[in-house]
Amino acid sequence: MGYLIFGASGFLGSAILDWLENKQEKITVSSNSQYLEKLNNGDLINYSKFTDNELEELISNHHTIIDASGISSNKKNFPLKRFIESNASWPYRLAKLSIKSNKRYIWLSTIHCEKYDNNIQVNIDNYSLSKYIGELLIKTLPGWEKRILIIRLGNIIGSPGKIYKGNYDLFSLDIALNFFLNNRAEIKSNLDTEIKVSSLLGFLEFIYEERYGFINYSPIYKLKLRELAYLIKYSYKKITKKDAKIFFEGNQIDLSIVNKKINFLDNDLENLILYFKNKMN
Repeated sequence: MGYLIFGASGFLGSAILDWLENKQEKITVSSNSQYLEKLNNGDLINYSKFTDNELEELISNHHTIIDASGISSNKKNFPLKRFIESNASWPYRLAKLSIKSNKRYIWLSTIHCEKYDNNIQVNIDNYSLSKYIGELLIKTLPGWEKRILIIRLGNIIGSPGKIYKGNYDLFSLDIALNFFLNNRAEIKSNLDTEIKVSSLLGFLEFIYEERYGFINYSPIYKLKLRELAYLIKYSYKKITKKDAKIFFEGNQIDLSIVNKKINFLDNDLENLILYFKNKMN
């Protein structure tokens, strides 16, 4: 038995994997990524060409299925069809087989799929739309709310899009990746812009809770971009022993004036930096 994780090479999937490994859980990772090596505490399987019968057999050998796979929001140029195949049809397939096998299925949707005063609010982008369609498909399955947990995630230590000049890369992911590629990063929005963020660790606790239906995991903390940039820079130096530079409008930013310590983000940012460090090695 144990946990079966899809999409464990991504940022969220790798965090789930590390968290469960630290708890000494039995894990099987099903991935089609080149970045994932064999686990210390489980098995690694490529699922890209599995038939329904093969997938059902795989699911039946685990008590909880966690799906963090799919095309991410930063793939803005991908056609809607590909997003729907990956972010709607695939989770529907897993949900259907999980119900058939009487297994718990956890799927990561997005907070952009939400109802406000009986009106549906869905961001006009292929990523959000495909996630919303995935929700609608899963809800057509009889008894889905008894075996399936859909977690609508907000911003995990970062900010999507609209305040970041239409760029759907998470702000913190973008900064951390550029540190590794160039040992420097450029902030593209006003330094005093406040963004809402959530702790990754709070989200991970949902995995152990026997809850089903929907969970809206909304951002609950506010940080200015300069504060978040400082914390990412601090984590980067702590782990890599390198001092990266941050620029705004071509000028290097002096972040020494930032002294705000936010304890809830410490482990999150370290996980973020380690994620890219492992990918770059």
